Amino acid sequence: MKKPLTVKIVEALGWTYVALAVLMLFYAVVGVASEPLVLVCLCCLAPLVVSVGMLVSLRHGRHEWFVVPNTVLLALLSAGLALDLLEHTSLGLAVAGVASLILVVVPLILLYLPSSVQWFKEKRKDTAGTNGCLSSLFVCSAISTALALLAMMCTPARGRMIDGRKHAISVQSRDLFWCMANNNLAHESGEEWIDPFSCTNSTQFVQLLREKYGQELLHTHFRMLRDTNIWCIAVKPPDVDAFPLIFTCNIDPRELLCPQDENQRLKLTCPKARCGTCFRFCEKAAVIVDVGGAAKVVENKYSRPNRIFPNGIPKPGPETYFLTPTGRVDIVERQAAAFR
Repeated sequence: MKKPLTVKIVEALGWTYVALAVLMLFYAVVGVASEPLVLVCLCCLAPLVVSVGMLVSLRHGRHEWFVVPNTVLLALLSAGLALDLLEHTSLGLAVAGVASLILVVVPLILLYLPSSVQWFKEKRKDTAGTNGCLSSLFVCSAISTALALLAMMCTPARGRMIDGRKHAISVQSRDLFWCMANNNLAHESGEEWIDPFSCTNSTQFVQLLREKYGQELLHTHFRMLRDTNIWCIAVKPPDVDAFPLIFTCNIDPRELLCPQDENQRLKLTCPKARCGTCFRFCEKAAVIVDVGGAAKVVENKYSRPNRIFPNGIPKPGPETYFLTPTGRVDIVERQAAAFR
């Protein structure tokens, strides 16, 4: 019996899996330097072994050995993307999740059509002596997958989670800058705007910005501000690109701009000490966006004012103050002198 088109389509999908696994392994060998090479190769070798096993099984009529791994792995991937989507609200994640579900459903339909089932029955009769080899192949697949999972558990997962959180907060800081820029443009053109002078703290100001620009932000950047109570915001800042406009509230604005020692690390404190919200890396790093729009993640070991401001600490204007989650912080020249 000639192989039906439905089986050929799924077989092409299997070859795609093999090609992607080979590319992953190649990238692991030539492009990864931050992790131990053996662990990375082991993690990338497992998908290759599993995808080859799935493809060989399908070609020998054992379609269930293709369906089960394909369904389980892609279902887990879809669930992970769905959880990540709740955190980041990304169109790319949504598209990837839908594509994963399609790759689960389509092979199930194609491989259980009557023409496919009949071809599998005949193919099993012709390849009855290869079941032992297929079993051995899948034992190797299971062992390699288990070793890959063990290798992934041995890597610092918490560190990767914190790095991901840093990136998410950095993205939110740029989105907040975008909202504030649009709010200032509305004010200059005489349109309705959100006056920061009417807000008693930064949380109130950021929430109002999210209500006003949230849908536009979601449409334009496929994101929405998630954390509204972790920011310090400069009001009436000087027209100096290096002046800090937005930064996470684990920094004291007075310590940032009026340090006792420019070479001394800033004291990064968790907002939970002030009944605030912890953002996981509070004592390890801070996110700063300056008036010019440049966003950076400042690690604790580099959190010295002379490192943050290599061209000198910018001076606040006579009317500059900061909105924080706990209220207003005023900084003027005489307060700066008193602080020193």
